Amino acid sequence: ELNSQTSETDRVLANSYLAVKLIKGMEFKTVFGIDNLLVENKEYRNPLNGEGARFQGASSAIDGRFKRYNWQNLLNYNVKVKQDHNLSFLLGTEQQKSTRNSWGADRRIVADSVYTMIQGAYSTIVPFGNVLSENFLLSYFSRINYDYRKKYYLSLNARRDGYSAFAPGKKFGNFAGASAGWVISQEDFFIHSKISKVLNQFQLRASYGKVGNNLGIGDFAFQTLFNSGLNGSNNTLYFAQAGNNNLTWETSTKLDIGFSFGLFDNRLSGEFSYYKNEIDGLVLDDPQSPSAGIPANSILNNIGSMLNKG
Repeated sequence: ELNSQTSETDRVLANSYLAVKLIKGMEFKTVFGIDNLLVENKEYRNPLNGEGARFQGASSAIDGRFKRYNWQNLLNYNVKVKQDHNLSFLLGTEQQKSTRNSWGADRRIVADSVYTMIQGAYSTIVPFGNVLSENFLLSYFSRINYDYRKKYYLSLNARRDGYSAFAPGKKFGNFAGASAGWVISQEDFFIHSKISKVLNQFQLRASYGKVGNNLGIGDFAFQTLFNSGLNGSNNTLYFAQAGNNNLTWETSTKLDIGFSFGLFDNRLSGEFSYYKNEIDGLVLDDPQSPSAGIPANSILNNIGSMLNKG
């Protein structure tokens, strides 16, 4: 009853686009979006019991601002050749910037428990919840889709992604994939067979591709960092993170083969598939000797691997 904690957020999500038809079947589209978030956290810990008793009463406040923008430019071209061949081409770029800026303070030794807000009478103040960070993602990508009479399908894609948290010369990764499908139930020999009266839809498919992952690491993961602190009343800097000039993308290479089917005019449908996903270069804490004097006795490194299949 004596403690309080509140969190208030204001958020703006918005996007706009402009599409221009250049020629028949070709369209250029640019899309711009923002995600702005303001967070205000307040807390009061009373001086009589709990954590607040250690500080003889304390109150904190943090003001955080999180901003992100995303800008995509897409060129799409669809064409049909002699009514049988359908082609779709896509070229695109994307850039995304995210920033975090928060500041706050924790005030301690309250003059009177009537003061429950940080603006009240407190004897000491210490920094609390201060963050200043940003990251940037830049991508180029393309895709080609082809089908023949809705029976044979082929898709090819390629992309080049760059992320600011990786080391110089290692920021960009090249990834590609392909998929194919064959709708056997659209073939004449299948349509005129007796089995088509029961099995009305049957398709084989396969895909193989490689993608990159940049989630779960800090905004300055590759860098050697120092943080600020206090030694008594003196300002200090201390060694906070050992850098790695080889830090780069995690990769996932996946094979997927299977088929789908429909029975009794699709009253019963299902699919079976086999997949094998090989993940390499997982970014993990690489243990170091304590005598090396490295913070947390570890360095972020692409040392992990994992296999999923089923």
